[in-house]
Amino acid sequence: MIELTPVRLLGVDLGTKRIGIAVADALGFGAYPRATLMRARSRAEDIAAILGWAEREAVGAIVVGLPLSFQGTKNDWTLHCEKFSAALALATPLPIILQDEFLSSQEAQADLIAAGVSRKRREAVIDQAAAVQILESYLRSQ
Repeated sequence: MIELTPVRLLGVDLGTKRIGIAVADALGFGAYPRATLMRARSRAEDIAAILGWAEREAVGAIVVGLPLSFQGTKNDWTLHCEKFSAALALATPLPIILQDEFLSSQEAQADLIAAGVSRKRREAVIDQAAAVQILESYLRSQ
């Protein structure tokens, strides 16, 4: 019998200007926002920043949001995220998991509004909240 060791997960929401970071606990009970990173000048700098969070949070895998369309098809941003994830995979021995993030930002926005978070604060944490949505979606799929 194979025993699976629970691992913490790092969630990544890639955006054009920002990267949302979240962490899921090892037992999969919840995902929690951690940081919003401003996109760096290079992919290598973005990867280094993500891996810094992976090390800081002692995660065993990284879940990257993959933006598919409503029909489940790919677009230019999907291809960008796939290329970024491939480069991330080359930079770390951690497993990189692609998770459909359809509507994650919209769901995150709705959750923040429902929680009464001010517009200014929502703008600051929306990417983290989207990363939480990505992790929760992945956890539900397991």
